[in-house]
Amino acid sequence: MQNFLLITYRFPPVLGANSVRIGKFAKYLPELGWMPVVFTSNLRKSKFSAREIDNQLLDHIPTGVKIFRISSMQTDFRGAWRLDRWLPEPGLLTSWVIRSVFLGITEAKKNACEAVMSSATPGACHIIGFVISKWLKIPLIIEYRDQWSNNPYRTFANPFHSRWVRFLEKKVLQASSAIITVSDQRAAEMASFWNIPLEDIHVIPNGIDLDDFKTIARHEAQTGAMTLKIRHIGTIYGGRETSFLRFMEKLGQVPLDSWYKAGIREICIELVGDTPDIIFDKAKSLCSSAIIITKRHTVNYKTAIQLMCDASMLLLVIGDYNSSNAETPSKIYEYLASKVPVIVCGKSLAVDAIMKDIPRIAFYYPSSDEIEKLPFAVRELITTYSQYADKIDINQCSREQGAKKLATLLSSLVRKSV
Repeated sequence: MQNFLLITYRFPPVLGANSVRIGKFAKYLPELGWMPVVFTSNLRKSKFSAREIDNQLLDHIPTGVKIFRISSMQTDFRGAWRLDRWLPEPGLLTSWVIRSVFLGITEAKKNACEAVMSSATPGACHIIGFVISKWLKIPLIIEYRDQWSNNPYRTFANPFHSRWVRFLEKKVLQASSAIITVSDQRAAEMASFWNIPLEDIHVIPNGIDLDDFKTIARHEAQTGAMTLKIRHIGTIYGGRETSFLRFMEKLGQVPLDSWYKAGIREICIELVGDTPDIIFDKAKSLCSSAIIITKRHTVNYKTAIQLMCDASMLLLVIGDYNSSNAETPSKIYEYLASKVPVIVCGKSLAVDAIMKDIPRIAFYYPSSDEIEKLPFAVRELITTYSQYADKIDINQCSREQGAKKLATLLSSLVRKSV
């Protein structure tokens, strides 16, 4: 068994797409000969993140995986993020970075780690990996689930901060032995932005673990007059707020008799996750009398999957910004595995590539005629979707396949460094 250091800010039992992704790596990599030594934040001790904890996520982590949870100032008081944006990177995570570097070097030596991998966001993870890799002279793998200095959901307090983060990212990229990202479109974006050969960027997509769906009850398509249950799983923030509110505005313009003629007597939209109150209130104001919109706070991962499978349709919201064509919300794979039809709200070439042979409602600046036809398109898709859903090859985007790609990359880098 070979060991490597794995740096990530979120790790089970903390909820979140990055936490689930890294947790699945930790589940499958030991079966492939690689044991991670995990360095992460101590978010579960923060009294402000109680809803973000799902202890069931720990059930699949092998007992041999060592996990070091290190506290940081960012979790110690409410509203820390407002101060953090005024501080140079790594900001309030500076104490976490320093502690992780010193302890990481010690534990990497003790456990004979042969490589270090950092997964972001935040970029502080890459800083830790960079320093440890330089000190121990071992290969560095940096994983971009999201962008760092050019992240469209991030704002800088002043130009100095932006240039400083760009400088840090350039240094880390130059020192890295391998770069991982989650889609071909994101890889092309990075190659263009940083002038990196495309073949130097490895794509390991997000995916699904079929074990998570074994005991889940699935939704049966209704016949006759129906209640349409549309669910969105996850937080709506940044550019996604604009796309979501545009969808709600257009949905509210659908004539009531169009819904009734399509055999839909009621539309229930449920937002599952920490949607800001101001966005929820705006969405409610845009609804017609035929639409009921509700929200619930973050739920555990298993419950989220059950809610997906129990919906009539699922809503996938793409951010409204210049680089959205490379955006790939990780929930798209769970959506596909749920075998429930999807409304895609916004444009993304990455999403189009994943769903190229799968029928869906693409909702982006629809015309008046398209709005009136929407209820009939929805009803037809719900009625006929099962014949397509059964043909979706979920195995090609399994978490186990992603872990195999990472294990192969780790072995290749270690051989080259000897």
